[in-house]
This record gives sequence, structure tokens and C-alpha cells, in this order.
Amino acid sequence: MPAFRGQWQGRPSTGPVTVRPPSPRVVAGWILRRPETLTETGYLRFEAVPVHSPELDALTGHVRSFGQMLTEHRGERRPQWLDAARPDDLPGLHTLGAGIERDRDAVIAGLTLP
Repeated sequence: MPAFRGQWQGRPSTGPVTVRPPSPRVVAGWILRRPETLTETGYLRFEAVPVHSPELDALTGHVRSFGQMLTEHRGERRPQWLDAARPDDLPGLHTLGAGIERDRDAVIAGLTLP
């Protein structure tokens, strides 16, 4: 039983303990950060989110692989990244992919040049 400071006056709850879900902004921040920069609590809370959303799990993988391609200047991976993102039912990602294809030369330069 946990130790409490002071005298606790309430009765123990018999219902399940619920945790407020994180806001979309918080989840987006977790996705956009490198996993190793998250606090332990942030990492554990984020790891619990994709369990409830396969789409979010897929999106996280695509966003992180795109970020890796960007930071490592690996523009040659662009076609593979687009091919991996197409089958998923993620309209926002499909819009991004169409923009990448539309501005291919600029994107390749941005992903390749320092």
C-alpha cells in the first residue's frame, strides 16, 4: 500500500483507475522527437498509444523513417519511403507523398544536400 502524506479521509475507489489520454499535440511531439530524447515517462506513455491505434503506429514509423532520411541526407531512399507509405490508409501522408512527387527535384536536393 502506498504511503500518503497526512491523513487520507476518503474511501478507496472500487472502479478502474483511468488516465486522461494525451492531447494530439502531445502525441505529435512524441512522434516528432527521437525516441532517445523522450523522458522515461513520456516514452512509456507514448508506447501505450499505438496499442489502441494501428494507424498511429504506422504513421509513427513513416514519420520517423522520413526524419531519419532527412537528417542523414539519404534522399535516395525517397522512392522506398513513398512505396512503404502508399498502402496505409493515412490520407495526410498520401497528401505529403503527392507533394513530394510534385516537387521531386527540390525534395531530392533538400534530402541529399547538406
